[in-house]
Amino acid sequence: MLSTTVIAGFTLGLFGSLHCVGMCGPLALALPAPFTSRNRQITASVFYNTGRVVTYSLLGLLFGIIGKGFSMVGFQQLFSIITGSLMLVLTVLYFGFHKNYLPAWFQQFTWKIQSFIGSALQKNYGAFWVGMANALLPCGMVYAAIAGALVSSNILSSVFFMASFGTATIPAMLTLMIFGSGFSAHLRIKLRKLTPYVMILVAAILILRGLNLGIPYVSPYAEEGVKTESIQCH
Repeated sequence: MLSTTVIAGFTLGLFGSLHCVGMCGPLALALPAPFTSRNRQITASVFYNTGRVVTYSLLGLLFGIIGKGFSMVGFQQLFSIITGSLMLVLTVLYFGFHKNYLPAWFQQFTWKIQSFIGSALQKNYGAFWVGMANALLPCGMVYAAIAGALVSSNILSSVFFMASFGTATIPAMLTLMIFGSGFSAHLRIKLRKLTPYVMILVAAILILRGLNLGIPYVSPYAEEGVKTESIQCH
């Protein structure tokens, strides 16, 4: 159900917004700084966050298509378990042992995005494009959201999941960008430390979904429907 998908994505986004404040703080505070007018600062902040949500939605479309492919061949449960397990392992390695296993091509892609953002800030490009680009930078919470989009019941659910995730991060980010003085660097560092715990929780939920235990809001809706139809056939 889309309502369940929206709630799940929005809930993850609320937790993720704490991470956003911690990780994206410097960029978020720098973007509205050149504008002296408060109205222009607010406008830039809104366009920036809208750009982020658009990119998240497009990522939901992309990974929804990929996830649908696994669903069509009957591997979605196994794929959910593998995705959750991989996320769990990578989270422990990165946050526990400071091991980064990003491939070289992805690091090069990241450098290009960072270069674009730096140039955009210097040349005063539109805040919307900066927001779209920023959403492509490596982020543990975005990875967690993408994992959820991969195992959603259909492509539309994946898009709504990512859109809801991004929308839920807007209040905290707008507050940071407009009233930035209320978020000290020390507070942002503390918020950043919550990331691995949220990622481990998401990984555990993905594994549980793959196990198909019939737990409400955890066991996939489509799989429950398959079980019901099987019982009726017999």
